[in-house]
Amino acid sequence: MSEDVPGAGATPPRRPPLRISDRDREVVADALREAYAEGRLTYEEHDERLGRVWQARTAADLEPLVEDLPVGGGVVPRDDGAGPSRGAAAGPGLPVPPPPPAAQPGGHGMHGVHGLPALPGGSGLALLSESTVRPPAGSREAAGAAVLGNLKVDLRDALGEGATGTFRLTVNALLGSAEVVVPLGVEVRVGGTAVAGSRQLHGPTGGRPGGPVLVVDGVALLGSVDVRRVRAED
Repeated sequence: MSEDVPGAGATPPRRPPLRISDRDREVVADALREAYAEGRLTYEEHDERLGRVWQARTAADLEPLVEDLPVGGGVVPRDDGAGPSRGAAAGPGLPVPPPPPAAQPGGHGMHGVHGLPALPGGSGLALLSESTVRPPAGSREAAGAAVLGNLKVDLRDALGEGATGTFRLTVNALLGSAEVVVPLGVEVRVGGTAVAGSRQLHGPTGGRPGGPVLVVDGVALLGSVDVRRVRAED
């Protein structure tokens, strides 16, 4: 006579859908930009879908954005609610995130001042002062903060002629103001949080097909972050 073991043969509970990463969003955003360049999407369709990419939280949010496009497997990470987490390894077609950059001798590395990523063009902190930084061509990410001061981040070199891919900028404004200067032709996505402050883009969000994308994040607390488009020669 055999005894029933409590729970034996029971179906294990499904875990919640895994949250996607910015790397996952970038893969889908690149696929949409390619489809736009090939004429498969109109400007309005491309702009609307790209906005939904950066609002997506799970793979299920991304799937409808490319299901009618001839994209290869692995563009959207597979998450069927069962099996091991994707954190151990990247799936097919999904880039493996690079290791964190090492600190530079005599500097702050990518953690910069007060825990902020250092801007390649100089200090990313305007504390009771005015500061201007201009990351060089080839830069992919940077951050800065305006604390009771004025910070200007000039991205005309980093996002100038020949630039492609995604550039990530984190700017925090605490009782201060930050101005981000962007050349024409760059697609801009302004996110983050404003608490009794403002974060806004002056001008259109779209850019040229195949051009670079600027993603702006951070917090404006009783401060302002303004992204302005200018000609490269201005």
